[in-house]
Amino acid sequence: MDSVSVKTTTTLGSATILYKGTANDYYDFKTNGNLHYKLNTEEDILPYSILSNTWLLVDGDSAQIISLSNNRLHVYQKDVKNSTDYVETTAWFRR
Repeated sequence: MDSVSVKTTTTLGSATILYKGTANDYYDFKTNGNLHYKLNTEEDILPYSILSNTWLLVDGDSAQIISLSNNRLHVYQKDVKNSTDYVETTAWFRR
């Protein structure tokens, strides 16, 4: 895992948190439809499926595939809370 950017926007403004991955972080998309991951101190196994060439579903949440190559994946997700509040997550992965 390369990095994750989380931008939270509310009526009061916005704030962005950037997490740079470490050598111990990983995301492993298994062929059985399970995503095994470790991010900082959090570890889990979640179901995933590829909906199309441009959409990925992980544990019921959809994310747009911005780019995909043999060694890189870039995804984007926007979680809208209401008309003024939302969270945007952008993640970059590499092998």
